Amino acid sequence: MEVYKDRLYTLVFGNPWTIYVHDQQGKQATFWSHSDSCSSFTGLAITCDKVVVPDRTNKLLIIYSLTGNKLKDISCPQLSQDCVSLCVSGSDKVVVSDSGSSQVCLIDISQGQLLWTRKDVTHPLGVACYGERYVLVAASSSSTVRILDSSTGEVVSELTDSAIESGKVFDMDISKDRLIVANNTRKNIAVFQLQP
Repeated sequence: MEVYKDRLYTLVFGNPWTIYVHDQQGKQATFWSHSDSCSSFTGLAITCDKVVVPDRTNKLLIIYSLTGNKLKDISCPQLSQDCVSLCVSGSDKVVVSDSGSSQVCLIDISQGQLLWTRKDVTHPLGVACYGERYVLVAASSSSTVRILDSSTGEVVSELTDSAIESGKVFDMDISKDRLIVANNTRKNIAVFQLQP
């Protein structure tokens, strides 16, 4: 789920998947179907009035308007049938992490261009962008969050903490200067202060 311009966008599993849009009072504004026959978790991202959603079946990123009109699709061969997380890195750039292919990549959605791919984060599940400078990605196989340079994909640092359960990270998000890590056991959430 994503909040954008006072609207809540939620991607819900089904056959087909459905994207629901609600206002801040919970009233449904619109919805539309999204074709993806995979049943495992997937996320969506919103940037520059565009909704970006993976179609893992066809190895595409589908770009919609905020009201559900399909604008275009972009080839994304890194996609597998497994869990996918997305986050926005600056305008018109989306980071995609795919657990099945163990890849993290940055895609310019305005040009439909792959900017970089990182292939050594084993089964990434959570991904979050810190401004336009860093991409934080958690591997389900360790208790480490890798910090990547968003312009190159190179690892610049790592965050290791006992609050990050090895093999249990489900998702991450950043709120201002704090990293929030949700563990799959749903028993705890770890909050870290980020440095500028």
